[in-house]
Amino acid sequence: RQEKEFGAKPQAAEYRRRKEQALRDLQQLIESDERAQRAILDSVQRKIKDFQYQPESVPFELFQNADDALRHLELIDAYPAQPGDLDVDELPAGIRRFVMEADTNQIAFMHWGRAINQFGSRGFPGRERGFDRDLENMLILSASDKGEDVTGKFGLGFKSVWLVSDQPTIVSGRLQARIVGGVLPVANHEEITQSLVVRLAERQPDRRWPGTAIHLPLLGDVSEETVLDRFCNVAGTMVAFSRSLRTVEVQRSNGSGFSASWEPRVLHGVEGIQLGRIRQSDGDRLLAMKIALEDDYFVSRKLYPN
Repeated sequence: RQEKEFGAKPQAAEYRRRKEQALRDLQQLIESDERAQRAILDSVQRKIKDFQYQPESVPFELFQNADDALRHLELIDAYPAQPGDLDVDELPAGIRRFVMEADTNQIAFMHWGRAINQFGSRGFPGRERGFDRDLENMLILSASDKGEDVTGKFGLGFKSVWLVSDQPTIVSGRLQARIVGGVLPVANHEEITQSLVVRLAERQPDRRWPGTAIHLPLLGDVSEETVLDRFCNVAGTMVAFSRSLRTVEVQRSNGSGFSASWEPRVLHGVEGIQLGRIRQSDGDRLLAMKIALEDDYFVSRKLYPN
């Protein structure tokens, strides 16, 4: 406000200089002071808990974010047409996946939708939609650019990870960063970052779809089972009622793994109704119906965990 009040006066330049210096000092403090990191992170965690989130919420939130990102990529790829138009090629099945890889005391989540801060090209109005501010919105508790065309709850999404991890690493397109203190992204090219780059490329080698990976070293009192078990039990159902994802792939630290998928077909003569088999984690295949009205999916059960 003071900067605007000064306008073009000499005081404005001095105010900007002092503000920028204060921000640099704050950044240095957060990066270097573990007590400051802990204090900020404790405040963030308390705020997340106020929204009734739990450790088991994390994969549900990141799955919804991945579905949003894939939907955004469909819009960007089709522009100025719309996804589903006859003259628009659909995105390949190989990127319609959500992958979870668990190892000892750590979990990585991967998808191949729109990268973080990717705002599109060829005139696509990505900046107007706030796509270029993804990382800011992920880290500021009061920020959200979620609109009617996405499925996230309260716009919190990524922020739920602070319930299970204190220093996530993110690789997404050109972005490679570790998040410290719950708020500050720090450029990171360490071994785990390079490992995530390699794992994304191994699962999807086409460079047009670089993908996003989120690595969570788990807090000492958080177990892999607490985070993943509930999601794994309903993974097939989650895919069936997503907008764009079609497969969930899971690799657990004990060597077990599974793939859950949705294979729909349009009910003959009835527009907007799909029937398909849901392949569950236990190998069962359940028959499900999905009804779409004006591109919104109405389901008879609440899929998001209480």
